[in-house]
Amino acid sequence: MPLHLIVDGYNLIHASLSLHHLAHEDLEQSRDALLKLLSEYKRRKTHRITVVFDGWIDGSASTETHYVSGIRVLFSRKGEQADHVILRLVRHEKERAVVVSSDREVAVNARKQGAVSIASEDFEPMLYGAPEPEYPSSDPSTYRHSTTKKGPAKRLPRNKRKSMARLKKL
Repeated sequence: MPLHLIVDGYNLIHASLSLHHLAHEDLEQSRDALLKLLSEYKRRKTHRITVVFDGWIDGSASTETHYVSGIRVLFSRKGEQADHVILRLVRHEKERAVVVSSDREVAVNARKQGAVSIASEDFEPMLYGAPEPEYPSSDPSTYRHSTTKKGPAKRLPRNKRKSMARLKKL
């Protein structure tokens, strides 16, 4: 099952140290820099990527869609926040979606739809090719077994194991 990475564009820009400084000077340059990083990431990983930017203040009457280096770029329409566009995409993709946003409301609503979310701060090092963060293992053989206590295995719940498996693919 291929993953669909849905990125909250401005959220990732403002969470990134390098892109955040660039955003204060020129927002368009910071968007271009983010798209360049994502295109390099897409070359390493073959996931579908959609980046959603807010256009709700001075955007057009409809959602604008562009493609840059195989990455779908969406600007929300005037009066609509990017969060709503992201959640609409998640409702369509369900378990295939991985949402990159530090917005707690977006993350919670994405998880309710069956998607996995990762904070922008945690995803940023992956853009630069850093090794993936260590997630708790879902393999019961890695846990220390006690001979004195009996009961259910020390295994993570199924939904946590599935989420970690999808995050490891990033």
